[in-house]
Amino acid sequence: NYVRVGERMNQLEVDSPVIVGAPDATVNGILPSLPVKFNPLVFRVQGGGEQTKVWKSLVADEIPPEERLTRLRENNVEFMLIRGEPAWLPEFKEKYPEAFALVFKDQRLGLYKLTP
Repeated sequence: NYVRVGERMNQLEVDSPVIVGAPDATVNGILPSLPVKFNPLVFRVQGGGEQTKVWKSLVADEIPPEERLTRLRENNVEFMLIRGEPAWLPEFKEKYPEAFALVFKDQRLGLYKLTP
């Protein structure tokens, strides 16, 4: 699944957008090895440091939708690679359909684009 999504990401006409992986550190950690045209917002999120705090402030289940969208925009995140359907995703998609669009869906992974 990761390889197919990576191939699809590399086909997109983009200019080095910022991307975040969710819902876990594995998805975010694989990002640097997938697309050549995307820049992960944070790397190593398992250490519990500052990068982990930033990443969790974007993808944790307890973040309210309004706050999540604000934080994503403040960090210039343009894409999210999401495995499965985290608890926060349905409400976020319902509340902000104009700001959060599915670009590509594989069996387990969805690539979403955030619009300004």
